[in-house]
Amino acid sequence: MKMLENSSFNELHLEMGGFRLFLSKKGCSSAARLPDQGAGVPVRSVMQGTNAGNAPQAPAAAAAPDSAENDPAIPEGQIPIKSPMLGVFYRASEPGARPFVEEGSLVDKGDTLCIIEVMKLYSTITAEVSGRIAKVCAQDGQMVEYGQTLFLIEPGVDADGAQLS
Repeated sequence: MKMLENSSFNELHLEMGGFRLFLSKKGCSSAARLPDQGAGVPVRSVMQGTNAGNAPQAPAAAAAPDSAENDPAIPEGQIPIKSPMLGVFYRASEPGARPFVEEGSLVDKGDTLCIIEVMKLYSTITAEVSGRIAKVCAQDGQMVEYGQTLFLIEPGVDADGAQLS
């Protein structure tokens, strides 16, 4: 982080295999901070609609093995969005704020679904497909495991359950 502070660059994006790191010299608004963030890494505001814009994003682990014992059965035609890491699951950008998505919400590929915090680093988890949120499987503030199902999405389905063209 000191290298970034002493450089002429404003942002640093680092990707190595499945690891992604995003650092920015710009601070964030208090609306983007999560509880007890303290002196953690700044995250960009994720309150602009359902898309997090340039916030650090971790792809949801759709093909991850089921590691959590309490994972729900996956109904046919629904796609599980699984946690790509171990951490604390947050449905909103701050306590008391509206969740990014609710059951029945329509999402587009790339829309923000939740945030997972690991050691004061916040990763935005995004939708891999467009469709309707069929089920929110994790509880806000709950520790989630790698591969644990966070959401079930019905691809190509609108809020009323009708197939999209």
